[in-house]
Amino acid sequence: MEQKVIITQSMMKEYQEYHLGNACGLVFVEKYINKRYDLFPPSDSMQVGNWFEYQCLGATTKSDLIPQPEKTKSGELTAPYKRMQSHINNFKLFMTQYGIEIVSVQEKLKVGETIIEIEDKNTGEIVPFNIDGLEGTTDAICRATKDIYGFYDTKDEGNKRVIKTDESVIIKAGEKFIMDVKTSGLLSDKFSDFGWHLDYLSGKEKIIRQPIHYKYVSELIYGKQYPFLFLLFSQTNEYDFRSILFNIDEDQHIKEHKERIVWTNKWIKYHLKKGFKANPDVVRCHDCPLKVGCKHFAAVPKIQIFYYQPQTT
Repeated sequence: MEQKVIITQSMMKEYQEYHLGNACGLVFVEKYINKRYDLFPPSDSMQVGNWFEYQCLGATTKSDLIPQPEKTKSGELTAPYKRMQSHINNFKLFMTQYGIEIVSVQEKLKVGETIIEIEDKNTGEIVPFNIDGLEGTTDAICRATKDIYGFYDTKDEGNKRVIKTDESVIIKAGEKFIMDVKTSGLLSDKFSDFGWHLDYLSGKEKIIRQPIHYKYVSELIYGKQYPFLFLLFSQTNEYDFRSILFNIDEDQHIKEHKERIVWTNKWIKYHLKKGFKANPDVVRCHDCPLKVGCKHFAAVPKIQIFYYQPQTT
């Protein structure tokens, strides 16, 4: 019997990394097929974020554990957690200022077996594909108690940045939306895969896949795309926090996302039949929870071959 594959946004991102040769197939199977999240503890930065989300939303970990802060020998919070304490008040201030109430926390958006139709690029025909299911777990579904206004960044012809206020309502009073709370030390970073600089955000696959997926799944469940609001808090200081309403082209970007779902589903099922391959790497293997007894464990790096080619001037 063919194993069912429930597509999540994190699975899509991780499979792409495997497809590109940047991740191990054995790890992918344990994490996304066998759901052994307990084998993969969060990094120190992620633990700070988990604790912060619990303080703000009451959100637990994927293993349903209550996040605990790191403390000094004297029982005080360590510096990273102390910084986030101030952001707890910033979170409350944001919610009050914009009139946002929390409807649910960690609600699973689930779509059962469904047909996704995409265009065959060779023939132009619309082809149906059966998908076992789609899923996403929200940080919070919220409701606006009053109209919410926003602003946008733009540049004039002289390349000088100006901020203009958009007088139109971005979330209407009474409207529900998805809010995702994140902590990061990269709020102004341009080049990291997890950097949040708006000028470069569209190319950050590891960030953009989540809101697009949740918008699509919410459309399938509720008949409309829920607005998606990022709420970001700096891990490097106590005062910098930002919010981004993530907008997409409802036709073009959802069309591309459906194609990505079908592509991911096809290849994962192929590898479930043929087998996922290990992709050993000294750095990845060093911290891998599967390394004990793994015959593919890399204790030394592969020797890379480089051909020198003089640069012409």
